[in-house]
Amino acid sequence: KTPKELKQEFKELLKSGQVWLLLDGADEMALRHPLNRIKEQLAKGWTESVRVVLSCRLNLWEVEKEDLWEKFDVYRTLDFSYPEQVHQFINNWFGKSEPTANKLQDKLAEENQKRLQDLVKNPLRLALLCRIWKASNATLPGTKADFYRLLVEDHYKWKDDRTNKEFRIPENRKKELNQALGQLARDTIDREDFRFRFRESSIKKYLKNKTTIISLCEWHFLK
Repeated sequence: KTPKELKQEFKELLKSGQVWLLLDGADEMALRHPLNRIKEQLAKGWTESVRVVLSCRLNLWEVEKEDLWEKFDVYRTLDFSYPEQVHQFINNWFGKSEPTANKLQDKLAEENQKRLQDLVKNPLRLALLCRIWKASNATLPGTKADFYRLLVEDHYKWKDDRTNKEFRIPENRKKELNQALGQLARDTIDREDFRFRFRESSIKKYLKNKTTIISLCEWHFLK
């Protein structure tokens, strides 16, 4: 078929009502007012028969929702209840009869874990807890910072399935690598023109003089 014929078929498909368009992570678009841009695109008419599903972090939605809310049925992810929904999530993660799930639930129910019980009502942090628990020999984080610290430590221990070799970075290099990557991430998030995207110039800015870090990264990907 010619490009013209394929284009016409696609137009007919859009009109059929069988197409669902998923716009996931609208808040991570690399521009200042993403919801307003989406509104402009939807107003062009080509989506009249298309079901659009959009996901967005609450902080951006609250600021710019006037641009779109009248066109959407709005749903919000709420915190889990403890212990019912939290325990159900843990059972689904590990398996209801899995001893690991029972041990985590018992540990989480201890009297001194009230703060953690409240933190893991958040679905994302509960997922992190399940991953950390399985990989950290039953270590429980006490704060939000601990969640991400343990997750980073776990990431350094992951194995490459193709080679079955552990990806390890010497302990004396981890601090330097974490600091450089943290600065790179913060700079990228703060930029309005290239948010959530790593430009080559930004990478060189933070890693150009850190030859040990570059060699470590290249060593892993070239093995």
